[in-house]
Amino acid sequence: LSYVAIILANLIVRYSHISRATAGMTILALGAQIPDTISAYELAKNGQSDAAISQAVGSQVINLTIGLGFPFALACLYEGHGVKTSNNGTILNLSILLACMIFIYIAIFFFHLHRQASLFKSIVSRSHGWFFATAFFLIYALSILTAEFSWPPHKIN
Repeated sequence: LSYVAIILANLIVRYSHISRATAGMTILALGAQIPDTISAYELAKNGQSDAAISQAVGSQVINLTIGLGFPFALACLYEGHGVKTSNNGTILNLSILLACMIFIYIAIFFFHLHRQASLFKSIVSRSHGWFFATAFFLIYALSILTAEFSWPPHKIN
């Protein structure tokens, strides 16, 4: 399986002209999400859609807040000042990711594409799935732009 991941990363590098580090991180991130995806799929298939949504969104919130926020907070406490990033778009990228997570919460609770029983009870449809898959690819494309091409070109302070 790891050999297949290396081959896949090399194919990504060859055809997309991104760095090996970005391709490796992409494979690592996708590999880490496979168990979450399978869990959410099985929960939804067994009629536990609320648990599937909570599992999928909750794992991302934990990754972003604890997995990223806690180490940075410790580094700031240890160093006595903020942590500098080497890429101009890192803070922008994290801000957009956080905004997308907030938007997904709002979309899950308030935007309904089908008939609903009440304000907080809805049907998660195929169009919702396509919407979230499209959002993933847009966020991923933005992440590649910020990581590989130093977009935006100006510095964010």
